[in-house]
Amino acid sequence: MYRWIDERGVVHFSDQPPPRGTKFELRDMPVPPTTAAVVEGQAPAGAAGAEADVTPKARAKTARVKITENETQPVGNGVQEFNGTVQNIGGSVAEDVIVVITVTEPVQGAQCLREEVEVDPPTLPPDASGTFSVRLQNPCFLGPTTVDVRPDWR
Repeated sequence: MYRWIDERGVVHFSDQPPPRGTKFELRDMPVPPTTAAVVEGQAPAGAAGAEADVTPKARAKTARVKITENETQPVGNGVQEFNGTVQNIGGSVAEDVIVVITVTEPVQGAQCLREEVEVDPPTLPPDASGTFSVRLQNPCFLGPTTVDVRPDWR
């Protein structure tokens, strides 16, 4: 995973290298919970559609984070701002909470941006909320796009 800070002070995380000439940090990343093995009959945290397969008792013991507020606004030429709130509605602590923003070009379905945004605070006890905010600049915002904003945690 590459981490760098752009000229506006925005921190970026990506599996793609930053623009040429940009100083960056290369980081090893843990396997995301959505690809982790199922443990004790529980679906991996953040696994889409898996909630129906989890018993109410198991659900009460797992962390579950959902987006409760999400606002996306164009700010300028090819620039969008994403702000929102997430809440842990599960029964245990959610750690390393992030929001993953994925932008695809609708005609061919090509992914043109995937950004991991830190949530403040990154650790959410049950019923606790956190916020996220990021301003992203990308040429794909100059045309029609499909934007997916979803939480992830461990």
